[in-house]
Amino acid sequence: MSDIIDYEIRYSTKNIADMLRIESVTVRKYASALERAGYAFDRNTAKNRSYSGRDAAAFRFMHLIRMQSGVTVEAAALMTVQRSNAASTELQPVDRNEDDLLPQPYNGRYEIIASEVLKIRTEFEAVRDMTVEQTERLNRIAALSERYEQMVGFQKELMLQMQQLAAAEQAEELRTQRVNDQLIEHRIKMNLKRTALSIWNEKPERERTMKAGWFRRLENEAARESFIRNYIDDHYEEELRKAHGLEP
Repeated sequence: MSDIIDYEIRYSTKNIADMLRIESVTVRKYASALERAGYAFDRNTAKNRSYSGRDAAAFRFMHLIRMQSGVTVEAAALMTVQRSNAASTELQPVDRNEDDLLPQPYNGRYEIIASEVLKIRTEFEAVRDMTVEQTERLNRIAALSERYEQMVGFQKELMLQMQQLAAAEQAEELRTQRVNDQLIEHRIKMNLKRTALSIWNEKPERERTMKAGWFRRLENEAARESFIRNYIDDHYEEELRKAHGLEP
């Protein structure tokens, strides 16, 4: 048995999660991605991963890349492994300044990934600008829709007022027409009455009068009124047609 005792601090998945303020499932996701990229973790007797200070720094670096550039987990894992392989010494302890953990170019592969990150960021900003433009358009459409509803309301109100006014004017025209018709009818009857009375007065005295004693005769008013009434009835329709310009 070796007399050398390993006093290096080991970290569990929960310890790493607490350090980075992320969920344990995210730590396991990072670890799996790092292993697929070629990173090796120590495992305990239960075959569970056991993390060293170097591993903790790798997790910190990987998470920092994810947060700052928005690359995928696989891309961040690849960049972490590249940095680990390129370093001549182990990664700095986890309590170092995060600015010291920024990636450095290695064999041109970092530039490719950085270019892809820039492309994604550019596309994201373009989509964001489109979203802002669409939001402005939607706001404009909403304002126009509200204005349209107001105009439709005003139009309906105006149409109702016009209909009411037209109905009032039509009613007034009907009243005026009725009055005019009544005046025409009255005038026709008066003219016919005067004509009938004139004809009556031209009749012989014996037809117009009746005996009122031995030597006196009086106007037969009943016969006169009957004659006038019959004359009006016989000629009223003809005169009414003439007044309205209709064929007799």
